[in-house]
Amino acid sequence: MRKAAFLKTALSDFRHAGTLFPSSQKVSDEIGHALNGHRYIVEYGAGDGAVTQQILRHMPPDGKLLALEINDDFSDALDAFGDARLAVKRQDVVHFLNNGAIDLPRVEAVVSGIPLSFLDPTTRAAVIRRTKEILAPGGTFVIYQASPFFFPLMRLHFPNAKMHLSLRNLLPPYFIAVARKD
Repeated sequence: MRKAAFLKTALSDFRHAGTLFPSSQKVSDEIGHALNGHRYIVEYGAGDGAVTQQILRHMPPDGKLLALEINDDFSDALDAFGDARLAVKRQDVVHFLNNGAIDLPRVEAVVSGIPLSFLDPTTRAAVIRRTKEILAPGGTFVIYQASPFFFPLMRLHFPNAKMHLSLRNLLPPYFIAVARKD
């Protein structure tokens, strides 16, 4: 998806997009690298697929990526990837977590780019708590956001979480947190 198309889609659905610009190649690669070697991954809010492409690049040939995206324009862009390892679900993350249709043998990693600060506090806490529940032992949880607002809640459920500010995404720079389920 071209940047102009991304901007148009993001402006029409900012509450779900959470940003006006796609993730940069460098940040997408950084996130994909954090998931290197995991075979079964869920991506919350896949957007136009900038991060999705890098996850697939780092994923083994027998892996499976379940990308959740509720925006039709973004979902169409993801469907066009043509990678058999990618399954796109046009479904809200909360609905997905509450209704359990995971369609994977196990969940080894979750990456979330959904704008958590736009969720009410109860829903935000439930997303992070349920993510921990669905992750396999030793699984990885990556969150990238324009604000560090989510981090204390993430640390509550994942005490080993580490966060850094990545200036590799200029508009906006992202706070990237990585945690492992004990």
